[in-house]
Parts: sequence; C-alpha cells; structure tokens
Amino acid sequence: MEKGKVMMGVIIGLLVLLLATVVGVSIYLFSLFGSDADHGAGGTLQPTRVGREHIHPVSLGDTITINLASSPADRQRHAASIGVTVGVNSSGNTREFNSFLNLLNTHMAAARSVAQDAASNMTYDELRSPEGRDVLIESIMRGLKEEFDTNLIVEVVLDPFIIR
Repeated sequence: MEKGKVMMGVIIGLLVLLLATVVGVSIYLFSLFGSDADHGAGGTLQPTRVGREHIHPVSLGDTITINLASSPADRQRHAASIGVTVGVNSSGNTREFNSFLNLLNTHMAAARSVAQDAASNMTYDELRSPEGRDVLIESIMRGLKEEFDTNLIVEVVLDPFIIR
C-alpha cells in the first residue's frame, strides 16, 4: 500500500512539472511571436508598442509637395509640403525585418504615393485643425500597412510639415 502512495506522489509530481513546463513554454512563445490580437477586429492592423531602441527609421525620400483637396468654403488653392519618415519595428524576426526593408526600398514610389494620396484627400482647414497632423499621420500609417500588408510599421513622422 505504501508503495502505491509513493508511486501516486511521483506521478502527480511529474504531471505538475509537465504542466509548469507547458505553461512556461507557452508564455515564452507568446512573448516572442506576439499574438493575432495585433490585427484587431475585422482584420485591421492595430498599432504595436515598441521600445524606441527597436524603431528603425526609413525616410521616404525628398519632401513631397501636394495640392490639397478643395473646400467649399475656401476658394483658394492650398498645398502641403511633407517629409515622411517611417518607423519600422526591428525587435522581432530579423529575416522578416530585412525582407520588409528590401520591399519598402524597392517599392518606395508606392510608399510615397500612399503619403501623397492621404495628404491630397485632406483640406487646408482639416490639416490646420489641432488634430489635423495626427489624422494625416494615422491615414499614412494605415495606408502603408495595407499597401505592404505588414504590422512592422509602428510610427510615421512628418518633418517638415508645412501647409500654405
């Protein structure tokens, strides 16, 4: 009888150890690869929080000058000049990061076109509003994530940002 109790204790101990190992490995893999929760509802790509040291800046080239959309209240034509820098998450899979950088560099015209389209769809009044710059940044980021089908883009910086 005593031998059976010892054997039962060993089996329970091994099961607890196995469970702890599975939980530990799951937590490690989850933290390493993230989750599909980054994609949000409806498959839209949501922002990813990344430490500043893991954001690799990529300039989309020279300043882009765009004619802004017309406003019914304002008959005057307006333009914007923006320099766009994209922050790319470099903290994850190195192969995925390098592959995306190559893709972005070879399709720079498409990336610039996304920024041009986003700005040209906004009016002078929209861009001058307190949230105008943020709305444009979000529009560019969303467009780039959709164009390149990635969640590696974690930041868009506009410098310069001139509207006239």
